[in-house]
Amino acid sequence: MTNQTHAEQITHRWYMRPVFFVGDVGRALRFYEDLLGFKKSWHEGDGKGKSARSIVQIARSFCARMPAAKTKRVYSSS
Repeated sequence: MTNQTHAEQITHRWYMRPVFFVGDVGRALRFYEDLLGFKKSWHEGDGKGKSARSIVQIARSFCARMPAAKTKRVYSSS
């Protein structure tokens, strides 16, 4: 190992955030933004929660959440 400081060795900050499966991503986004003061960091899908593939990351300070569209899951017995 070289004589780099600890701060120089850290290039990315990894962290965990929970994913919540919700029936309406847009409604969940409005709840977190309007009532709890979260801000949207990024989105996948249409960004409004209308797509079945919608997921959005919201954050407030160091607290992040990811509401995602609930999709019908099919399980096989094989």
